[in-house]
Amino acid sequence: MPARIRVTRVKVVANGSDGRSRAGARGVARVDARSAHPIVLVVGGSGAIGTLLCERLMNANAYDVRVMVREEDGARARALRALGCATLGGDVTNASDVERFVASAMEEGEIEACVAVYGAKRITKASDFLSERWRGDETHPYRVNYGATATLARACERAKCGKFIRVTGMSVGYEGFDFIAVALNAVLSMTIQWQLAGERAVREICRASPKMKYVVVRPGALSDDVACAEDVSGRRRVVLGSGDARVHAGKVSRADVADVIVEALRRPEVTNATLMVAGSASPSGGVRTELVWDPARGMHWKTVEVDATVREGVDFKDPAMWTAVASDASELREKNHRRYVVMFLALLAGIFVLFARALASLVAKVLF
Repeated sequence: MPARIRVTRVKVVANGSDGRSRAGARGVARVDARSAHPIVLVVGGSGAIGTLLCERLMNANAYDVRVMVREEDGARARALRALGCATLGGDVTNASDVERFVASAMEEGEIEACVAVYGAKRITKASDFLSERWRGDETHPYRVNYGATATLARACERAKCGKFIRVTGMSVGYEGFDFIAVALNAVLSMTIQWQLAGERAVREICRASPKMKYVVVRPGALSDDVACAEDVSGRRRVVLGSGDARVHAGKVSRADVADVIVEALRRPEVTNATLMVAGSASPSGGVRTELVWDPARGMHWKTVEVDATVREGVDFKDPAMWTAVASDASELREKNHRRYVVMFLALLAGIFVLFARALASLVAKVLF
C-alpha cells in the first residue's frame, strides 16, 4: 500500500484569549511550524472512544492533538478537525505511514504521549486453520493488534515520546481457557491472543527505553451510556484497578474510558501500569460475587472482598480513584490461546457429529 500521509492545514481565523489558535469558520486549526503545546498523537481517533478522547484533550486547552485517520476527507475526519485537531491520512498497519505520522509531529514539537485506541474486528475464516495467509491480511489482529502496535511504539520511542497508552480489553488478562477469551478468539480471528502479544511488545519496548513509559487500559464491556458522574439515577459506579487486581468486567461507558485515558496521560505517577476499567449497576459495598466451581458443590456463586488495590466511585476524574494505582510488578506471560480454541472447536464439531448421527437415526426409524 502506498504511503498517503497528508496533514490538513488551513488559515486560522480566530485566536483565544491565551493566544492559542482556535478553530474558525471551517473548524480547522492551523498546524504551526512549532507547536505551542505538548503534542498528543491519537491513532484510532475517529472511533467512538477516540472521538470522545479528542474532545476532552481539546477542551483541556493544554495539548495539540494529531490524529491518524484512514479517510482524510471522511465525515469523521472533518468532525475531528472541527474540534481543532490536525488529521493526518494513513494506515496504522503500514509501517511507512506510521513513521511519517510520528516524524511529522516530532518536527513540530515535543511529543507528550501517543494513544493507540484501535483494534481489529475481523471475523474468523475457515481458511485460517488451513494456512497462514492471514498473516498478510491487513485486517487481521496479527497485523492490527500486534504488528501495528509494536511498529507504532517503536516509532514513538525513537521520537522520545513520553508516554505510550494502549487501549485493549479486560479479557486480555483472562486465562487462555476462560470461556470469554476462548469465544472471542474463536469468533474474532484470535483477537485476544494478538492483543496480548501487542501488550507484551509495548512493555518490552518501554522498559528498554530511557524515556518512554507505557499505560495499558483494559475496559470491560463497553456501552454508549453517559459518563457515570452524569447518571441521574445516582446508583451507577465506576471501578478502577491496576496490576494483577481482579476486577469484574462490568459494563462501562465509553465516555468514562475516555476520562481514564486523559487522567492516565496527565498523571506523571501513572507509568508502566495496567489499568482495569469497569462499571457497576450499583454500589458494591466492598464485596463482589463470582462464579466458581469445586468438587463438593459444583458450580456456584461465591462472595469475596474487593481487592485492596481496587477503587470504586462515580467519576474517574476524582483523585481518590487513583490512590491505589501502582506500576506493574509481575511479568505479562504468554498464554496458549490457540490450544483452547482448537479444543473448543473440536468439542463443537463432536457435538455436531453426535447430533447429526442422532438425527439420521431418528429419520431412519421414521421412514423405515
